[in-house]
Amino acid sequence: MNDFRDRTFWKKLRSQADRTLGEQFWQDMSGLLPTQQPRTDVYATADRLYVVIELPGCRPEESVKLSVHKNALHVRGDIPCRYPIEEDDRIVAERFFGQFHRVIDLPSGISAEGMKARYRDGLLTVEFVRRTEPDNAVDIAIESEEPAAEARDAEPVRSEPSDPAGFYSE
Repeated sequence: MNDFRDRTFWKKLRSQADRTLGEQFWQDMSGLLPTQQPRTDVYATADRLYVVIELPGCRPEESVKLSVHKNALHVRGDIPCRYPIEEDDRIVAERFFGQFHRVIDLPSGISAEGMKARYRDGLLTVEFVRRTEPDNAVDIAIESEEPAAEARDAEPVRSEPSDPAGFYSE
């Protein structure tokens, strides 16, 4: 019998870990462990940016919300588990199920105007238009607290250091 796949082995190991480390240990560690999220690809063409998110088994019109806020795409949703299985009965669990909130930073020059989202074959594709015109440059006037150039040039310029105490006088 292969202990690696034996469920009782894993249950026994978990029980020993709980006794040794305490159940609170796992709760404390949960904030440090990476959370599972749907896998995502981002790619760009000359005039478009695409975000492709794996959402197998979803009904995105019911369970996924998209928004753009501060140059980031926010994707919230729930990926349901479509087959009845207990957590303890899993031997290998690589697929992600459950609620998620994914934030994808968008590069500059992306417009949420004209954004489109399509779901097909378990993939949600979000399409953005890339702005081709550069951001509008704005000239900024500089205020100076220095005297005006004419007033500064009218003052005599001393080439010798001042000598108020008379050290350099003969």
